[in-house]
Amino acid sequence: MQKILFIAGMVAVLANCVVVDAAEPVFVAERPAEIAATIGFGGMLVTVPYMPTTSAGYADFNAELHKAFTALHEGGVAVVVEIVPGVAPQPLGRIRPYLDHKGIMQGGGGDQTWLPEFDDDFVAFTSAIAGEYGRPQGPVVALTLGGIERADLPRRAELAQLVVQAVEGTEVEVRRVERQFVDVVATLPVRVALNRAVGSSDLVRVYGLDDGADADRALVAAQRFVGGRDFSRLIFAHGVPWVFAFAGLAGDEEDGSLVLVGDMDAVAPGRASSRGIALDGARMRIVAGPYRLYDAMGVSMPMTDGEWPVPLDGRGFYLRGDGTEGSFAALVTAVRAAQIEGVEPLSVVARDMTAAVDRGAVLKLMVGNVLNRPIEGVLKVELGALVVDAPARLRLAPHERQLIEVKIVGGEAVAENIYPLRVEFDTGVDGVAVHEEVMRVNLIGRQTIKVDGKLGDWTEALPQSLGRGVTGWLAYDDTYLYVAAKVRDRIEDPGTLRFADRDDDTFFYPQVSHELDLSQALFKVDRVHKRSANPAHLWRPDGTGRIDGRWENSTKTQAFAIDLTIPDGKPRQVALYIPPGEFDAAGMDIELYDRKRQMSLGRERLETLGKGVYAVYRLAGKVRITLRVHDWHYRARLAGIFFDPADKASGFVGFDRETSGEWFDRYGAEGFYVVGAERIDPPDISLRVPKVIK
Repeated sequence: MQKILFIAGMVAVLANCVVVDAAEPVFVAERPAEIAATIGFGGMLVTVPYMPTTSAGYADFNAELHKAFTALHEGGVAVVVEIVPGVAPQPLGRIRPYLDHKGIMQGGGGDQTWLPEFDDDFVAFTSAIAGEYGRPQGPVVALTLGGIERADLPRRAELAQLVVQAVEGTEVEVRRVERQFVDVVATLPVRVALNRAVGSSDLVRVYGLDDGADADRALVAAQRFVGGRDFSRLIFAHGVPWVFAFAGLAGDEEDGSLVLVGDMDAVAPGRASSRGIALDGARMRIVAGPYRLYDAMGVSMPMTDGEWPVPLDGRGFYLRGDGTEGSFAALVTAVRAAQIEGVEPLSVVARDMTAAVDRGAVLKLMVGNVLNRPIEGVLKVELGALVVDAPARLRLAPHERQLIEVKIVGGEAVAENIYPLRVEFDTGVDGVAVHEEVMRVNLIGRQTIKVDGKLGDWTEALPQSLGRGVTGWLAYDDTYLYVAAKVRDRIEDPGTLRFADRDDDTFFYPQVSHELDLSQALFKVDRVHKRSANPAHLWRPDGTGRIDGRWENSTKTQAFAIDLTIPDGKPRQVALYIPPGEFDAAGMDIELYDRKRQMSLGRERLETLGKGVYAVYRLAGKVRITLRVHDWHYRARLAGIFFDPADKASGFVGFDRETSGEWFDRYGAEGFYVVGAERIDPPDISLRVPKVIK
């Protein structure tokens, strides 16, 4: 079979971060068959809801399925089918909802899977798809099970076995789907490269990417520049940027590709080591030669003064030779020799001490030169109030790493077992690198503990502070390893019953349960991801980068609100920024309410968000602005509030769909709140977020 890169989901990709096995396609979200077959997609992820074969509409449903799969097969498009809970009957005609500790139904939360009495029919339903539409007579190459995350673990294990049973005797595989979120096409090359590099075969569904022309172009570029090429190596093993090398198809050395990204943490937070490297406006200058640089959509990038200045942020880029003999080797050489700017020159990985500070403790630091040139400079190490013995100077070859031992020669142990570390390395011409973190003594004491939920007998164990309000302890004896943790829980909701202990009948169907009045319920939660490369996300007020922060309605409600009090004699323009995302056909309502006169002032319907929308008002007095959705699968959201002067309180002004994340010099002259970042309120304006649960 021809090697094709499969991308799944709204732009998905296979594996831990984005690709699949080299011998398979790149699955895209569902598209018309004629588009998928002609635009260059190798495969498609098709979602099929389970419908009992005894249902009145099953024959029509199956006919539509046959029509769709036949067209895809004729177009040469491979298909992974994701079967999700569909229209199987549920008791009382609704999914089995979760309840909180007060017996109130949690809207949108519950077990949507079919009841066990339908399991045999589900196997028949799935077997029919695998048997009739599986390869070679049809387009289906694999099946996966989706939408069952809210079932308990034993039930999910049962369902997984049913899918395996259903494909027996066919050539259809069973695949696992991992869900990830991405918000900009510029990161797609990196996800593809990272996934291919780790060699995972999971199907990854990537959500949040605009499903438009740019996404299609990015998918085609991934197919064209990476496709079935095998991952070869990382050009820089320890420094920045991350440069993934892929061997050419059919052994053609000049057909190789490079995928380059500077800030991996901005693309896949927590999925790959950040290498301890700080980036601040960094870039890489690649001298021109017999090769080309392309952006995520496959557009050739122009040169400046005979070189390509490549920004080292979360955007991914492709590099390719021009096909002439030796062009790919010349490309690799040029990348290795490129000038790297704006990068702290030293990475530091610190390892906790394993002996008491008064008994010969040693702090080990793995330091590395992140640049492709030698560095030398002055090294300073501080460890709280302890006296340390560390090298005064350091010299490293390009990308060299060294293990430095810092001896503790004086000072007293701290009862909390917390020692702030600061490492400073000053190279002069190549800049200063500063690394700070909290270190501890990781020493497990020998002690027998009584497991009774009390911490009184842990006095001899060293505490391990794991963050604000979280402390752990470890001990051991000849039989057991003991682990204790003390966690300060600030969540108002005490949670619900443990799945392992509950009686499902009384949990899902108590004699009395309550449902919130959604017309009045308001509840806001924060969703903040510190960094973003998406131009549709707001700039931080200090200009140090963008932030993906927003308020959303909670899972209990379908709305949240903000209450504003603005002097009657001094109206203001108030701009609400709603970041990109999805709504159902009903969209999101923005409702304006006069709290003093207790009357509605209007409602605006927002159906599409594109690259982000500002809802602009001119207001005075006591008003409430409510953001409301109409489906549990979607969230109302708000990323920023901006205050400017206004000559009168005329109410709704309009939607601004052009400014996007570029709010500087456009909004916020008198005050602003960027969610997750700085907040500056005008002194005469009150902003409050009400909580209403009825």
